[in-house]
Amino acid sequence: MIIIRGNVFFLTRSEESLLNQLGTFISGADQLLKDCTYELPGPIDEVTMTVILLYRKLLERIDAVFSNIEHATENAALSITRDAFENYLYLLYIHECDTKNRALAYYIQTRLIEQKTLLNKFHSRYKNSSMIKDTLQAKYTHQEIDDFCKKLDNRLQSPGLLHLTKERKRVENLLRKKGLPPYANWYSLYNGPRNIKELAVRLKKQVEYDIIYHILSIVTHSLNAFNALRIQNDLAFIQELRTYNNPNFPLGMSLAMLVQATQTFIESLFPHKITEFQKIALSVLEDDTFVMLYQKVMNDDSLV
Repeated sequence: MIIIRGNVFFLTRSEESLLNQLGTFISGADQLLKDCTYELPGPIDEVTMTVILLYRKLLERIDAVFSNIEHATENAALSITRDAFENYLYLLYIHECDTKNRALAYYIQTRLIEQKTLLNKFHSRYKNSSMIKDTLQAKYTHQEIDDFCKKLDNRLQSPGLLHLTKERKRVENLLRKKGLPPYANWYSLYNGPRNIKELAVRLKKQVEYDIIYHILSIVTHSLNAFNALRIQNDLAFIQELRTYNNPNFPLGMSLAMLVQATQTFIESLFPHKITEFQKIALSVLEDDTFVMLYQKVMNDDSLV
């Protein structure tokens, strides 16, 4: 007999405190981002916009972790934590050095190349185009697609981006010679890391990679279904959909990532706002438990 029952429905006092700390920092960081972007003179260049949007994406993912823990959907929070870690590494890598080229490399891949790839799936030359267009209710004509793709190609050949376009071609050709799929990750240009693991090692985040990215891959790829099964006194129990196991993990890791990423973001683009950032950070870093977690996990004690 299998019985569906709950395990833990409520956060402990320390878990609820950590959830509140994360919520406080998210709110403060969101307002700080708004204040910073409001001050920017226009027009905004691609490098600045790329960094702002990458940080905003990380903030969005961490906010999703908060919401899922708040509603006891812990597994979803774990998957998003893994996603946020990748975003976090991107930000750190762009700010490590050569910020302009790395930000533009991200811009080229995600804004130009991926957009062109997506548009081509709506074109008749793609075998499933009619089904895709019907499903997404896309109204693009073939001519519109060709014209827009031509604009994207012209942008890739523009003076400010041509050197990166050529570098992508070099990496793609090298991959072909090795018999590998000719897809160049933006961070792999100029002999950069070949994959997320190498990127994490480059940024001295090997431990975090092993914990967040590698181990949590079983959650992201739905290889942990049996985690919901509990055996007690020869009876099999299936957990309720909404329950808690270890919410401290996604909460603590998410908060630690967001604090460090925010510090890096502010110091790079808006150094005059560092005092405002410190006030927000100290409002959550006052808790001794989180201070130890932040120092241990992120190896960065510059704030405490």
